[in-house]
Amino acid sequence: MYKVMIVDDEPVIRYGLKASIPLENGMYELTGAFANGKEALDHFKKHCPDILITDIKMPVMDGLELARHALDIHPSLKIIFVSSYSDFDYVREGLKLGAVDYLLKPTLEPEDLLKLLEKCTLLIEREQKVQHDLDEHRETQKGLHRKELEQELKQMLASKENPARSVKRNAVFQTGFVVAYGRIHKRKELAEKYGYLFAGIKVEEVVDFFYRYFDQGTMFSLYNSDVVLVLPQTKGFESDLEYVKNKLEEETQITLLFGYQTGEDVSQFSACFYKAKEACDGHFYDVSSECYPYMAGFSDDESKTYDYRASLKEAVSESDNMRTELVKEEWIKEWEKGSATPDIVKREAGEMLSILFHRKIDIPILLQKMDELIHTETLEELKALLHATIVQWEVEHPISFDSLTSHQHLMEKALHYIKQNYTSDLTLQKMADYSYISKNYFSLLFKKYMDQNFIDYVISLRIKKAEDLLTNTSLKVYEVAHKSGFNDVKYFSKLFKKLTGLSPVEFREKVHQ
Repeated sequence: MYKVMIVDDEPVIRYGLKASIPLENGMYELTGAFANGKEALDHFKKHCPDILITDIKMPVMDGLELARHALDIHPSLKIIFVSSYSDFDYVREGLKLGAVDYLLKPTLEPEDLLKLLEKCTLLIEREQKVQHDLDEHRETQKGLHRKELEQELKQMLASKENPARSVKRNAVFQTGFVVAYGRIHKRKELAEKYGYLFAGIKVEEVVDFFYRYFDQGTMFSLYNSDVVLVLPQTKGFESDLEYVKNKLEEETQITLLFGYQTGEDVSQFSACFYKAKEACDGHFYDVSSECYPYMAGFSDDESKTYDYRASLKEAVSESDNMRTELVKEEWIKEWEKGSATPDIVKREAGEMLSILFHRKIDIPILLQKMDELIHTETLEELKALLHATIVQWEVEHPISFDSLTSHQHLMEKALHYIKQNYTSDLTLQKMADYSYISKNYFSLLFKKYMDQNFIDYVISLRIKKAEDLLTNTSLKVYEVAHKSGFNDVKYFSKLFKKLTGLSPVEFREKVHQ
């Protein structure tokens, strides 16, 4: 819809012009009709019409002066002058200003005005297309430059060669830079609820939103659930980083944890990257802050680990329960100092379990529990899981996984229940409660029995349901998503394409060809 303004000091002419505009077709909207240029200009500043139809000679402010002021406000404004035969010199001056054309009052016909309106709209459309093409070209070029920078930075991380000259020239590195290493918070919980692909899809969204909303810097993904953000180092870069993080969280509905380090020259990028990653690892010990600066490195000294390991082995072999408890407590206190890397702490937690239970627990169960410890995100989470496992294993007599015949009935019953309820809010905890066993034990049994994680199996059922609905119904995509068990249609569409190679719309078109 194009906004039109009429200005003429003669009421009859104003009425005739207004009556000649086909407002009923929805293409034009009349923003106002005024008797002089000053009155019109005050209104123009607020409503900024696309087309101005104005008399040339008027009291208070004439049409030429109005046109000059209006073009200063809205340079792409289209102007049609209305004049009498004696005003031709003024008309000529108006055309020099850039007016589209003029109409003579004595011979004014509705068809003439309509033709000029169509001419104005055609010019506006052409200019808009040129501007759109120009904007697209600029965005494409900007995107290419950012992608080139992203690839060069990745190459720098992958090799020890000198950085490319083009990186040095990039505006991000001209006044110093900040590298922020980020990861999705509570990844395990999200994976349990939405499947292992969820983190990767969300990271893609994070990167897409960054490029959509921010002109400066670059961002790329790593390891499926982590991102690297590089920004120019401004005076208030901490606030810039916080703003970027908050905006991305608002758009993607996830929490991001960042660690960062600053550098002066691009040759420092790799070193800054690893320091930023180490700073991000600091969230393992404390998640109270969501943006950690790099301060001091973790220690890789494992000399004390050997002492604890040896002491615990000795206490367990001698069945000295009191000493076993003391060694465990001291070992955990060492972790709480926060000096060792999270990877070392997780590995040591697995070693503690192995020393305590390697003769009592079946190897598959022990390895599975070690893997769970490795995927904990905080020290408190690791300690809680370790404590719960030790308490549970001390009182239970685990059944060997060499034979699953005793669990076959339980699994068949669980599978039947899943197939009846997979489109509802079905969780691992609900299935564990239904089966009257612990969540972790149900997870182990299910994976061993089905050779697939619980949530991934549920997602596969939901995707098959979606394929059936897309093939055999005319339901809209969001309706298909809901009926298949997905509450988020955007996540459903991205996941569907990840697993099938086609979007829901493309899948439907293909099966109906």
